[in-house]
Amino acid sequence: MAQREFYNNNMIGESVKAFVGEQIPFEKDLHHVETYLAIEQKRFGERLRIKYEINVKDFKLPALTLQSIVENAVRYSICKKDNGGTLKIKTECLNILNTTH
Repeated sequence: MAQREFYNNNMIGESVKAFVGEQIPFEKDLHHVETYLAIEQKRFGERLRIKYEINVKDFKLPALTLQSIVENAVRYSICKKDNGGTLKIKTECLNILNTTH
């Protein structure tokens, strides 16, 4: 039931936003991911280890970007392994300057 409630409460509206290409705050996408991972943690227990290194939060990205990446990592990598694995979510600020003209 928790997965259905999560989907109904969070994902339907975000799916519409993703379909139209709307940008959302990173923190909102991260919140969806944290909720999703809490559900998956109950399923996989110690097999799913999560590490957050969130150094930057003040940016936008297309709706469900982080959610999609995390879900694929859990579904197609971590849960396939007998001993599971660690999912690391990290943000950092990169100052990339193009010095060539």
